[in-house]
Amino acid sequence: KELQCGNCSISFDKGTANQWYVSFGMPIIPLFDLHLSYRSVSSKIKIISGGEHDLSGNVTGVGIGFNF
Repeated sequence: KELQCGNCSISFDKGTANQWYVSFGMPIIPLFDLHLSYRSVSSKIKIISGGEHDLSGNVTGVGIGFNF
């Protein structure tokens, strides 16, 4: 999708996005496990008149899973 700016006069060039994800899990008792995850997304879109708009972000997750 292209980034649109509504009523403003800024023009953007198409950019790219990169991401990586890592997850680690370990059993804590026979039917449950604990897991941690981290995702990082980096994306910068060039403004045609000069500069960049950074749309990067990170997410950390913690959870407990039930195995059946």
